Amino acid sequence: MRSAERRLLRRAKVAPVLLAALLAALAATGASATSAWRLPVAAPAESTFARRPPVAAPAESASARRLPVAVPSTRGPQTAGALKVMSFNIRYGTARDGDNAWELRRGAVIEVIEAFGAEVLGLQEALHFQLEELVAAMPRYERIGVGRDDGVEAGEYAAILIDRSRLEVLAQGTFWFSDTPAAPGSTSWGNDIPRICTWARLRDRASGRAFHVYNVHWDHISQPSRERSAGLLMRTIAERTAGGEEPSAGDRRVAGGGADLAGEQRPDGGEDRAASDRPDPVIVTGDFNAGETNPAFRRLLGERSEAREVLEAPERALLDTFRLLHPAARDVGTFNGFEGVTTGEKIDAILVSEEWEVVAAEIVRAAPEGRYPSDHFPVTATLRFR
Repeated sequence: MRSAERRLLRRAKVAPVLLAALLAALAATGASATSAWRLPVAAPAESTFARRPPVAAPAESASARRLPVAVPSTRGPQTAGALKVMSFNIRYGTARDGDNAWELRRGAVIEVIEAFGAEVLGLQEALHFQLEELVAAMPRYERIGVGRDDGVEAGEYAAILIDRSRLEVLAQGTFWFSDTPAAPGSTSWGNDIPRICTWARLRDRASGRAFHVYNVHWDHISQPSRERSAGLLMRTIAERTAGGEEPSAGDRRVAGGGADLAGEQRPDGGEDRAASDRPDPVIVTGDFNAGETNPAFRRLLGERSEAREVLEAPERALLDTFRLLHPAARDVGTFNGFEGVTTGEKIDAILVSEEWEVVAAEIVRAAPEGRYPSDHFPVTATLRFR
């Protein structure tokens, strides 16, 4: 007999015979008296803390909540002094996009730009009021570009925003992808709407180096327009950066207060490109509406299909920053339709001349607070002068 059962016998008020019978029955089942006689123990009452409804997580800071899908970090020693470039089709702000209307996603656009810290930002589809709102929210940026419909403010821009604390404008302009590139609103090659390129010659305040940026938005329907746009862009880059006479491809200058469509105007003290023996490095940002195998896009990489074309200056083959670092990547679609899809072709890109070292390049799939900022993913590149 167990000690606990002996204690029960001593304390019991019942007849020993009955108790002995009960103990015998318990022994047959393998139970003990203490376990059999134990009263059910009520579950402990919940504490006040346990009854509380779930407490919401503390409000996150703006910087913490901008990265539900991480924007690639550009901090650290390897990018110190490097130039951060972004190309971003922000979707025109008057589109009837319902839950994806501009006023609902404007904050997400700003968060993605700020998270990366772009110093050169090529925007496509931007309307004048969108640019005003972005610059008001991020006043470090200086805006370059004109509306494609009238060469002033009407229609979409292929605007370039630059961080004025890092860069200064030496010259700027816009030309139209047409037979009359200096004529605002002109179309020629099967595109029903005007297509433009805005460019700028910039100086890096830290190094003193000058470079060119070209921002484009090619036609979404006409392949002839895309191919001829590639040709005009490559000729313009070759003529402008290789020395000699200035090209006549529709340069509208606003630097220094003028609006001259005939020749290049520089701010006071602007460096003359011809004074340098080496060609300026080149950056091209854009929504090309053409995949990586499209002949128009391949032309920018140095593959020419117009064998009989006479070139006034040798063309400078460009390099796709993303493919330099991610040559085998397959999930590279940049048009997402506000749904985050990554299939499809990479139609947005940042291209550079060989004077640049590519430190990093990414397709940014960030969705701040669960909202995609545009129907295109922005693409980024972190560059350093060679």
